[in-house]
Amino acid sequence: MSCNTSKGTTGVRAKSACGVRFRCTAISVNGWSVQYSSATGTAWQVTALPNVTIQPGQYFLVAESFGANGVNPLPTPDATGTIAMSATAAKVALVNCITALSGACPSNVTGACSIIDFVGYGATANCNETANAPAPSTTTADVRAGGGNTETDTNSTDFS
Repeated sequence: MSCNTSKGTTGVRAKSACGVRFRCTAISVNGWSVQYSSATGTAWQVTALPNVTIQPGQYFLVAESFGANGVNPLPTPDATGTIAMSATAAKVALVNCITALSGACPSNVTGACSIIDFVGYGATANCNETANAPAPSTTTADVRAGGGNTETDTNSTDFS
């Protein structure tokens, strides 16, 4: 996830939450999902991704539920879901299956499922990669550094 806008995009009050993934190599997301849990939650909500291949340099936009404070529409998404994501603190995972994660800080799912990427954002998120990404808001976004290419497994420095 190169960007978790959590009900906003940089400088814009967007209508819905979204997740974006930037790839350096082509990869199929068939059977994959974006999963969400509240900042201290243990239950995970799942948005299944369509059978597409993300090409090198391509962004893939997943639009989630519309936020009450958003006024501007997102660009046309590549996939849509119904998850009402928090604008200030939560956990989001990209998983290579549609089996819901479980627990406050899940490790890789059993069998063929794995957590591909994980972001804990905001001060109260109780799980992350090393340290939480900063808290976005209804008017700002957490954007992965380096044009979407930074992945050091440290959310606090990978996102700004």
